[in-house]
Amino acid sequence: MTRETFYFLCQELQESLPNVPFREGLDIDHKVAVAVYWLTSSAESRAFANLFGVGKSTVWKCLRDVCEALTVTMMLNYVKFPKEDDLKAGLDGFESAWGFPNCDLDWTSIPIIGPVHVHGDYRNRKGFYSIILQAVCDHKCIFSDINIGWPGRVHDARVFGFSELFHKGENNHLFPKWQRKLTTPDKEIIMPITLVANAVHPLKPWLLKPYTNQANLTPPQRQFNYRLSRARLTIENAFGRLKGRWLCLQKRLDVSVDSRDDLCIVAYS
Repeated sequence: MTRETFYFLCQELQESLPNVPFREGLDIDHKVAVAVYWLTSSAESRAFANLFGVGKSTVWKCLRDVCEALTVTMMLNYVKFPKEDDLKAGLDGFESAWGFPNCDLDWTSIPIIGPVHVHGDYRNRKGFYSIILQAVCDHKCIFSDINIGWPGRVHDARVFGFSELFHKGENNHLFPKWQRKLTTPDKEIIMPITLVANAVHPLKPWLLKPYTNQANLTPPQRQFNYRLSRARLTIENAFGRLKGRWLCLQKRLDVSVDSRDDLCIVAYS
């Protein structure tokens, strides 16, 4: 993070970060530095406390306060579906790079320490405790929608079915009614704006998934699956960059499952 970005972040969060009323609290710069350093490192909280000259409990207080301020102050401005010119640029970018005029959709698991209550619900199919992050990104790997907090045991399709993204798509509030005419050797096809996703999703007019039954696919169907798989590399790269920048996501998070807002920082990478 550059010095300019750091001070911009401090300025944006200045009005949202609470102060301790009965004693002199930490400066805004100090709070933000503690939180950002924790999020970008895999060290223990004790090391942060010694590095910044604060108590271990103060590290957690700074982390919670800064993440809540980020969620309230910056979430709606930076994590939102593109519109008008931005949407058109995203569609053109996907088409030129992958042959798909779309956005993208996928999930990743964030490891956590198993909660005391109902810990079995958070044990995913890979055998570790986690919560699910569902995300959509554009051709530049910039996240435009996130949904975080479901226990790791829940199926991806169920998470998607209960998300705001799904309800907007079903009610025709997700994309404008732009259509594109595609010419094939046999006929012309009118294609609306869609998301691309993996095979666990339901097939919708606004959501494309690959063909199943791989053994019996025709050559055009195999070509479609190949191009869709290439397009979905974008979201895989986005999650790779996310975990590469915020190193706290590469280990088990020592946060309560009730503190889901602490994880919303991941959207700003």
